[in-house]
Amino acid sequence: MQALLLDHNRLASLPEAVLRLPRLEVLNASGNALTYVPDGISQLTLLSQLRLNGNQLVAMPTSLGRCIALAELDVSSNRLQVSSFIHLAGDDVRGPLRPWQMLIWSSQEALPALPQLAVNNS
Repeated sequence: MQALLLDHNRLASLPEAVLRLPRLEVLNASGNALTYVPDGISQLTLLSQLRLNGNQLVAMPTSLGRCIALAELDVSSNRLQVSSFIHLAGDDVRGPLRPWQMLIWSSQEALPALPQLAVNNS
C-alpha cells in the first residue's frame, strides 16, 4: 500500500498497523482527534507526504527526523509550539537536512529539508 487516507475518522491515535506498512508514501490523518504521533513513525522510511492538520497535536516526535523521504508535512490547526519542531534537528536527524527541517530551523542552526510545511494556527 502506497497511500492511506484516514482523514476525518475521529481517531484518537494512529492504528499500530499503520506503522507496519513499509511501502507507505502518503499518510493523511487530518481532521481527527490525534494528540500525539508515535515514535514508530520513523519506520515509514518511504513516507513523502504526511498530513496531520486539524488534530490536537501538542508535540512532534524526534523520530520524525528519520523519515528521509518526507517532502510535505502539514501540521496546521493543531496545538503545536515552535519548540516542538526545534528538537527535530537534534541527534535523531540522519543525513542531509530536509527542506521541512530547514524551514523551521533556519533562524537557529539546522532543521532538515521540506519544500512544504504548514503550521498555520498550530
